[in-house]
Amino acid sequence: MIYQKIGFIGTGHMGQAMIQALAESGKVPVSKLYASNRSPGKLKRVQEQFGINVVANNEELIDICDIVIIAVKPQDLTAVIEPVASSFLLGKS
Repeated sequence: MIYQKIGFIGTGHMGQAMIQALAESGKVPVSKLYASNRSPGKLKRVQEQFGINVVANNEELIDICDIVIIAVKPQDLTAVIEPVASSFLLGKS
């Protein structure tokens, strides 16, 4: 797992808690952690706090990462998933 890139869609409380746990565990280098978020300000703060990589949008995150964690509130899930659902079906080559 150490060589896989892990991406987080959403950097709210849930996403930040998981990012922090992984970063502090030392099991995953922060260079392998990526995030996207609808709020650029929150994304920048998480990048500065943990030193992770950030991307412009969810599509880019899915293309880059081997593992994608969707860390959004349940009521936001449909809005997040619908635009990128086909990206998960294509798989990686």
